[in-house]
Amino acid sequence: MEFQKQPGTHTPESLAASFRDLTLNELDASMYEDLELTLRAAGFEKADQNSVARILTNNQLLCRSENFSRTLNLLTGNQPLEIENKRQQANMCTMSGAEGFRTAMTEGFSGKDVSGTVKVVLTFHTRHVTTQPIPKEDDLWKYKPNTAAVSVSGTGTIKIDDVEMVSFRFPIHLYPENKLSESELEQLEEGGIQFVVRHYTQEKTAH
Repeated sequence: MEFQKQPGTHTPESLAASFRDLTLNELDASMYEDLELTLRAAGFEKADQNSVARILTNNQLLCRSENFSRTLNLLTGNQPLEIENKRQQANMCTMSGAEGFRTAMTEGFSGKDVSGTVKVVLTFHTRHVTTQPIPKEDDLWKYKPNTAAVSVSGTGTIKIDDVEMVSFRFPIHLYPENKLSESELEQLEEGGIQFVVRHYTQEKTAH
């Protein structure tokens, strides 16, 4: 799969529209390059395996599935994410040795702004967020006990300096083959992979 046009400057909303249109009509994969350029301009680079492993096993962090446009507005415009939760439902996960991250990545919605094409998970510090465990009487314990065990009900704000990692999950059939690793290409040929995940971290001073 080759890029069809030179990458340009996009707003979070226009990038979201590009990914939304991946599910429609003619495939144009140039927005993947645009996304990486946008993240790089915001100070986020693709994370190495050691960094990802360190973050996924840091049980002091939280993670949550988040809207694509809201995420990019946070990263590029320094617009804090306001998390409301009037019904006090499960809306965040503790890392729990990476189990919480897996839950956040596999459950929840990808967002109407991208028609479910891109799943985004934010991993962040708890400085400006207040959380409560899921009450034992909540139906989540009855129907999805494993999910309830790593979930919390949270409110507050996520600021850009709180972000430890942002992760994107893409359908492999809509992902440029020239950006796949050798392992992913082998799995693609064997039909054993449906999605690819890319992690990005920002350069910043120690907390």
